[in-house]
Amino acid sequence: MRKFGLIGFPLGHSFSKKYFTAKFEREGINGCQFDLYEIPQIEDFPEVLLKHPELEGMAVTIPYKEQVISFLDELDPACKTIGA
Repeated sequence: MRKFGLIGFPLGHSFSKKYFTAKFEREGINGCQFDLYEIPQIEDFPEVLLKHPELEGMAVTIPYKEQVISFLDELDPACKTIGA
């Protein structure tokens, strides 16, 4: 199973899990799962990665769009320009 997810806080309003689950199904993308990882503070992000080493990709939403940068190995120039 390929796993992807979203970090942010709060995530109760997020439609991402429903959206990506439907997208995977609609487009015949089998063996993929998208989950929400609500973290009260960005310092909890490494724990998410430790608990879920199978994660292949993460989306980031408010309030961590800028704070997550310090955890990245590299940053696309476009993201660097806009700071997110």
